[in-house]
Amino acid sequence: MIIGIALYNCDQITALQAYNVAMEFFNVASIEITGAGYYQLLNNGDHPGDHDIIETTLEDLAQQIKCGNATAFRVYKEGIKQPWEASFGYMTNEFGSFHHIDVQFPDSIGGHDLITSFFTNSARNLLAPYGITYSTTDVLDAFYYATGDNFVTVFPYENTIPWQRETPGLYQGTSRYTHSLLRMVYSHNLLNSNHMSLEIGGINLSDWISAGGVNRGKLQELDNNFTLWIVDNELIDELNELLGNAGLLISWQPPKNKIKKTIP
Repeated sequence: MIIGIALYNCDQITALQAYNVAMEFFNVASIEITGAGYYQLLNNGDHPGDHDIIETTLEDLAQQIKCGNATAFRVYKEGIKQPWEASFGYMTNEFGSFHHIDVQFPDSIGGHDLITSFFTNSARNLLAPYGITYSTTDVLDAFYYATGDNFVTVFPYENTIPWQRETPGLYQGTSRYTHSLLRMVYSHNLLNSNHMSLEIGGINLSDWISAGGVNRGKLQELDNNFTLWIVDNELIDELNELLGNAGLLISWQPPKNKIKKTIP
């Protein structure tokens, strides 16, 4: 399985800050970086945002970022399967997308501890208002899911179209996931104080999760008033249904009841 991580609306994050977090991630995960590149707009592109990737060395990428020539980049480890085994990308709205960070790596490299370490570092050094973790069987699916492209889903009760319409950039969405909604409930959810104040069942989300006598995951306080909501896999479906029916999930799509055919 491939683990994907996404941080959203990273417009307050510089390329250098993202680069430093990427270097720490690969170091903590003991993953060797074998490729690097940065994005550059095409002078005669057919559409706004048409771009190319300038492949370069890790040392040159760092220099290009520091001097301001590289504003969006990707570092990765090549693998047997294309396009990479593990990857960290920082994208901006200059290149036809929107400000976000996406990460992919095999679950054999690391699980809960690596994810928690990443979000702890992100809360300390970055100001992305929302982050998620998810799993797919394919690295490209993990890559596309971060932005909602190619209709990739990770749940059978999920609709990608409402999510896309919320994102900035091409869709000019209002990004309500930064303050008043969640995309879905995942194993790890990086939330800010606005999320924790959302109301469900007559109480705020923070108290609802922590309510005694019921297991709704656990909350881990991070720097800069961020909270990591950690959910056991066996609880994810139930929590998605509860928050989905409460109107707090962007992509929630209630499962369709199958109609049993009767023999006349």
